[in-house]
Amino acid sequence: MVFRIGIPDLHQTKCLRFDPAAAVWAAKQQLLCALTEGLHDGLNYGLFQPAAAGRDAKFLDEERPLRDYPQSFDQGVPYLEALLDLGGSPNYKDRRGLTPLYHTAMVGGDPRCCELLLYNRAHIGTADENGWQEIHQVAVIAGNFELGELIKNHRDSDV
Repeated sequence: MVFRIGIPDLHQTKCLRFDPAAAVWAAKQQLLCALTEGLHDGLNYGLFQPAAAGRDAKFLDEERPLRDYPQSFDQGVPYLEALLDLGGSPNYKDRRGLTPLYHTAMVGGDPRCCELLLYNRAHIGTADENGWQEIHQVAVIAGNFELGELIKNHRDSDV
């Protein structure tokens, strides 16, 4: 699971990947280690989930696993549309040479994000340092076979 975490006191935002089976407490420890500067009395801070999709905002129970707290993917599509409309490339590569389509597949992201990237001519077949492509990430890591079929079916088409 990937979470975007804002720390208003430090004016920082972090995107971190966590094991869904890990307790909220372990995620909090990982976050504290990832900060670029120390947070005064960091153990007294809690992870907070904003209100979304009819659910109330709340602090996460530190003893429960992260998978007990659903992620909202509805917010990603409008942001992605805006970035693409402003001229962002669907084929931008990060420092590891990986594209947005690869990252979306790797985290088991919203199929609508993949559709939008493919519609905007995202290249398929980006491989990581192990030779794994988007389709491998979807089938093996994410287990989202609907997304895997979408990518496989668009391999030779000009969307």
